[in-house]
Amino acid sequence: MAEKNGVMPVWAWIVGAVIVIGIILTGYLMVQTQQRLETVQSEFESAKEEVVQANARTAELDKQVANLKPELEKGNAERNELQTKLDRANSEIERLKSELDQAEAVQSPSGNALSEP
Repeated sequence: MAEKNGVMPVWAWIVGAVIVIGIILTGYLMVQTQQRLETVQSEFESAKEEVVQANARTAELDKQVANLKPELEKGNAERNELQTKLDRANSEIERLKSELDQAEAVQSPSGNALSEP
Protein backbone atom coordinates (compact mmCIF):
# COMPACT_ATOMS: atom_id res chain seq x y z
CA MET A 1 0.00 0.00 0.00
CA ALA A 2 1.51 3.15 -1.09
CA GLU A 3 0.56 6.30 0.68
CA LYS A 4 0.06 9.48 -1.25
CA ASN A 5 1.68 12.67 -0.13
CA GLY A 6 -0.77 15.07 1.55
CA VAL A 7 -3.43 12.48 2.33
CA MET A 8 -3.81 11.27 5.94
CA PRO A 9 -4.04 7.54 6.41
CA VAL A 10 -7.31 6.05 7.75
CA TRP A 11 -5.75 5.01 11.04
CA ALA A 12 -4.84 8.65 11.74
CA TRP A 13 -8.50 9.66 11.28
CA ILE A 14 -9.58 6.84 13.63
CA VAL A 15 -7.02 7.82 16.28
CA GLY A 16 -8.06 11.46 15.93
CA ALA A 17 -11.75 10.55 16.28
CA VAL A 18 -11.03 8.43 19.38
CA ILE A 19 -9.06 11.32 20.91
CA VAL A 20 -11.88 13.80 20.15
CA ILE A 21 -14.50 11.42 21.61
CA GLY A 22 -12.27 10.92 24.68
CA ILE A 23 -11.95 14.70 25.13
CA ILE A 24 -15.73 15.19 24.78
CA LEU A 25 -16.46 12.33 27.19
CA THR A 26 -13.90 13.65 29.69
CA GLY A 27 -15.41 17.14 29.47
CA TYR A 28 -18.93 15.75 29.98
CA LEU A 29 -17.80 13.76 33.03
CA MET A 30 -16.01 16.81 34.43
CA VAL A 31 -19.20 18.88 34.07
CA GLN A 32 -21.25 16.16 35.80
CA THR A 33 -18.68 15.88 38.58
CA GLN A 34 -18.66 19.66 39.00
CA GLN A 35 -22.47 19.70 39.27
CA ARG A 36 -22.43 16.90 41.84
CA LEU A 37 -19.75 18.73 43.78
CA GLU A 38 -21.83 21.92 43.81
CA THR A 39 -24.88 19.95 44.96
CA VAL A 40 -22.92 18.31 47.78
CA GLN A 41 -21.41 21.66 48.80
CA SER A 42 -24.89 23.21 48.87
CA GLU A 43 -26.19 20.34 51.01
CA PHE A 44 -23.15 20.70 53.27
CA GLU A 45 -23.76 24.43 53.74
CA SER A 46 -27.42 23.75 54.47
CA ALA A 47 -26.45 21.09 57.01
CA LYS A 48 -24.00 23.52 58.65
CA GLU A 49 -26.80 26.09 58.99
CA GLU A 50 -29.06 23.47 60.52
CA VAL A 51 -26.32 22.53 62.98
CA VAL A 52 -25.88 26.18 63.95
CA GLN A 53 -29.65 26.51 64.46
CA ALA A 54 -29.76 23.28 66.47
CA ASN A 55 -26.88 24.49 68.65
CA ALA A 56 -28.67 27.78 69.24
CA ARG A 57 -31.87 25.92 70.16
CA THR A 58 -29.90 23.64 72.48
CA ALA A 59 -28.33 26.64 74.20
CA GLU A 60 -31.79 28.21 74.59
CA LEU A 61 -33.19 25.01 76.08
CA ASP A 62 -30.21 24.73 78.42
CA LYS A 63 -30.98 28.25 79.69
CA GLN A 64 -34.64 27.31 80.21
CA VAL A 65 -33.61 24.19 82.12
CA ALA A 66 -31.24 26.24 84.26
CA ASN A 67 -34.04 28.72 85.00
CA LEU A 68 -36.55 25.98 85.81
CA LYS A 69 -34.30 23.97 88.14
CA PRO A 70 -34.58 26.44 91.06
CA GLU A 71 -38.36 26.52 90.62
CA LEU A 72 -38.46 22.73 90.62
CA GLU A 73 -36.31 22.57 93.74
CA LYS A 74 -38.53 25.15 95.43
CA GLY A 75 -41.64 23.18 94.45
CA ASN A 76 -40.11 19.97 95.76
CA ALA A 77 -39.20 21.65 99.03
CA GLU A 78 -42.75 23.00 99.40
CA ARG A 79 -44.18 19.56 98.57
CA ASN A 80 -41.93 17.95 101.18
CA GLU A 81 -42.97 20.55 103.73
CA LEU A 82 -46.65 19.96 102.99
CA GLN A 83 -46.15 16.19 103.16
CA THR A 84 -44.54 16.62 106.58
CA LYS A 85 -47.47 18.77 107.76
CA LEU A 86 -49.93 16.19 106.40
CA ASP A 87 -48.10 13.38 108.19
CA ARG A 88 -48.16 15.38 111.42
CA ALA A 89 -51.88 16.11 111.00
CA ASN A 90 -52.61 12.43 110.34
CA SER A 91 -50.61 11.50 113.43
CA GLU A 92 -52.54 14.07 115.47
CA ILE A 93 -55.85 12.72 114.12
CA GLU A 94 -54.85 9.17 115.06
CA ARG A 95 -53.77 10.35 118.51
CA LEU A 96 -57.06 12.21 119.05
CA LYS A 97 -59.08 9.19 117.85
CA SER A 98 -57.20 7.02 120.28
CA GLU A 99 -57.85 9.49 123.12
CA LEU A 100 -61.54 9.68 122.14
CA ASP A 101 -61.82 5.90 122.12
CA GLN A 102 -60.15 5.75 125.53
CA ALA A 103 -62.44 8.48 126.90
CA GLU A 104 -65.53 6.70 125.60
CA ALA A 105 -64.32 3.45 127.10
CA VAL A 106 -63.81 5.13 130.50
CA GLN A 107 -67.21 6.87 130.46
CA SER A 108 -69.21 3.84 129.46
CA PRO A 109 -67.63 0.59 130.50
CA SER A 110 -70.81 -1.25 129.48
CA GLY A 111 -71.25 0.89 126.37
CA ASN A 112 -74.49 2.58 127.60
CA ALA A 113 -73.16 5.38 129.78
CA LEU A 114 -73.89 8.06 127.19
CA SER A 115 -77.58 7.14 127.01
CA GLU A 116 -78.30 7.85 130.74
CA PRO A 117 -80.35 10.99 131.50
